[in-house]
Amino acid sequence: MNGGAASQPSVYIADARLVRPEAGHEPRPGGVLVEAGEIAAVALTDREQRDGRARAREVFDAAGMILMPGLVNAHYHSYGTLLKGTENSLPLEPWALYTVAYGRALGAEAIRLAVLLGAAEMIRNGITACLDHFPHTRFADAALAAHEVSGMRVAFAPFMHDVFDHEFLAVALPPEIRAALDTAPRSEPTGAERMYRDLASRWRGHRRVTILLGPNTVNSFRATYNDSEIDKGYVPFFDAKSLGVRNIATPLAGFTAFTVSGGFSLGPTGAKPSAIGTSAFQLVDDVSIVRGAHQIGFGANYIRSGLQSTSYGSAAGNFAFTGVNAGLGLADFLLGRPATFTQGQIYGPGGVMPYIGVYGQDAWKVSPNLTLNVGLRWDPYLPYSSDQRHFNHFSLEQFTSGVRSTVYRNAPAGVLFEGDPGYPGHAVSRRHLNDFAPRLSGVWDPKGDGRMTLRGAYGIFYDLPHIWNFLGFDRGTPFGTELVVNNGTFDDPWVNTPGGNPFPIVANPNMTFPLYGGFVTFPLDMRPPYFDQWNVSVQRQLGAAWMVSANYLSSRGHRLPVGDQLNPAVYTPGATTATTNQRRLTSVLNPAQGQFYGTITAVEPIGTSEYKGLLLSAQHRSANGLFLSGNWTISECVSDIINYEPSVAGIELTRPGDPAFDRGSCGATDQKHVVNVSAVYQVPGASTGLVRALTSDWQVSTIVSARSGPHFSATTGVDNALNGQGNQRPDKVSEDVYVKQGYRWLSAPAFRAPAAGGYGNLVNNSLIGPGRFNVDMGLVRSFRIGGERAVQVRAEAFNVFNRVNLNNPVSALNSPNFGLITSASDARIIQLALKYTF
Repeated sequence: MNGGAASQPSVYIADARLVRPEAGHEPRPGGVLVEAGEIAAVALTDREQRDGRARAREVFDAAGMILMPGLVNAHYHSYGTLLKGTENSLPLEPWALYTVAYGRALGAEAIRLAVLLGAAEMIRNGITACLDHFPHTRFADAALAAHEVSGMRVAFAPFMHDVFDHEFLAVALPPEIRAALDTAPRSEPTGAERMYRDLASRWRGHRRVTILLGPNTVNSFRATYNDSEIDKGYVPFFDAKSLGVRNIATPLAGFTAFTVSGGFSLGPTGAKPSAIGTSAFQLVDDVSIVRGAHQIGFGANYIRSGLQSTSYGSAAGNFAFTGVNAGLGLADFLLGRPATFTQGQIYGPGGVMPYIGVYGQDAWKVSPNLTLNVGLRWDPYLPYSSDQRHFNHFSLEQFTSGVRSTVYRNAPAGVLFEGDPGYPGHAVSRRHLNDFAPRLSGVWDPKGDGRMTLRGAYGIFYDLPHIWNFLGFDRGTPFGTELVVNNGTFDDPWVNTPGGNPFPIVANPNMTFPLYGGFVTFPLDMRPPYFDQWNVSVQRQLGAAWMVSANYLSSRGHRLPVGDQLNPAVYTPGATTATTNQRRLTSVLNPAQGQFYGTITAVEPIGTSEYKGLLLSAQHRSANGLFLSGNWTISECVSDIINYEPSVAGIELTRPGDPAFDRGSCGATDQKHVVNVSAVYQVPGASTGLVRALTSDWQVSTIVSARSGPHFSATTGVDNALNGQGNQRPDKVSEDVYVKQGYRWLSAPAFRAPAAGGYGNLVNNSLIGPGRFNVDMGLVRSFRIGGERAVQVRAEAFNVFNRVNLNNPVSALNSPNFGLITSASDARIIQLALKYTF
């Protein structure tokens, strides 16, 4: 194609297999009509193809050929076409310096020929557009004229040098040559501006040639807003009143919940009905500046996340039968004697969490085979705030000193609310502005041949707490007012509670606070958690098709939130779970004021964690239709018990005030060995005829995975310590804790419940469950049946060999099924799919 496009005959390219990016990877039969040098129509249906043939003066038969959009050469130097084959033994940076020097010796005619030869070579290889970085601006007109004649689409970017090549390429040169280069005249800005303006005005509006000015400073600004409304409803069945339960509030008609340890459960005990509205507004600005061997970046990020919701929480009530009375959960259920009854109010948590982050970094190309990256990020902690005035703060010091609220006049001693003297503002805590996170990394290519790299990095990363971390305030007294009864019955849960059923409760300055209300409290100087991480890795190319790598990672968490219980029940001889609330610490210290406190969950930023892992991987590039990839992770994870949802769904310390007692494996996520191997094979098929039609375009894939068993803990299932805390562990009385025969995994005689008031010696998450091995496979074939029509057949098999992958055993010691595996992952699943496109 040349400049006289209007005089060109129309051409229809018929019966090709079209590759269209928007249609996925599968070529489709069709044709393309070209008129006046441009694509006029893409013919897919039979009718469109007939019309294309009728309109064209010439028809080109492309049967058996693939027709696709032209490729783009996004980094190209047209003058370099004449220099191919010169100085091939040099590394990239010296070679680039020499080619620029050789190019300056070329004249206008040589430049024109270089452009045309390069265009011919690109078109021959399916490239129809390029970005030409052109340093020899005095011959820009010769290059542009040749580009126009070539028929290609060209983005033409002439250079303006304010930094010379030898200065940023870091090439070692003899002193006399470097001195001569250093004294060479630089580009004159006014002249460069005239050149750019002249080129831009003369080529503005051209169909295929665009003049680009490539700056070394780029600014990117983005603004984003997201809003969601999620309604988690429920299907009504029956509520507590319809079961005959007396003296109980049922704000959710046809809904209730109870659990029976070792038996069954009714109603969801986790995600209950709610309506959740979230919003997020974000502004991001990033600046990148290239200066010689340095690429400097800096920017800022602002996010404002919001929540407005209605949560039904435990408003319908939840009965828990654990076997604390008769020894078995089912027996307690038949006797109508729950261990606990929990109920609260419908509440509407809402607030905003702001975030600001500012960073600066420099990627420094120290030498051709070494790059360093250093950066610093400022992540000030701006706490969660709300206009609902639900925040409060409790401390035992305030309680023993008799500090009282002026906002809620009848609130018990020890708790202050927003608006009280001594409470800072309308946020969950004070803000902290001095959180800085440094980062450092490096990449080294030892031989400079691109076949091996060594990488290392270290950084500190702050974690922004999620809004859900703070919903315990909305759920606590006097707003959600979740109360726990330890001495009720199934038919009348409030029968032994002074004053009876306290619901509904309406929060107001003169309200009467219920007995044994639940509270949550955060430190007023709360600071965000952070992680320091370092890693080293080596990657090596083996031959032409294999890539292997080894990566070692260490990550340590600091200031992680630990849920402690400030108001545990104090054990005394003869104590029972029915007297838990009466024995709580505040009631012991001051019965008159302490009786208004039940659980007081305190979040303490004292938790730590440590992960260490080695990842070995190998990848075989596609050759003859085969792609292989595999990795093996060997890791270890140790952590305190971390509580991200205090008084909502998190786990508190088993022994209050002693985080070391619960330190252990990270649990289900701690699996020492994880191996994954995947393979994809594109069946080549026969060469011709019917056999080719039947055997080509098949794709077979498989994923093989094997992993060690996850860590878990055994629990007693009851409150042996009589402190009101859950997840208490038994004593391990034998090292032979595993049976591993049939479905019997643990040996029950190896464990026993601790004595009343005591704690078990079993280390948290020290038991290991069954490992897993799984093979999945897939088979895909597409059949074209004319025009745009095609049928795709897909068969997928999960757990191909139908292996029984056992889950963890029952871990509650008071269950008759303790140590027995009662469930497994899915058996073999075969999925067949047929897709027809037209």
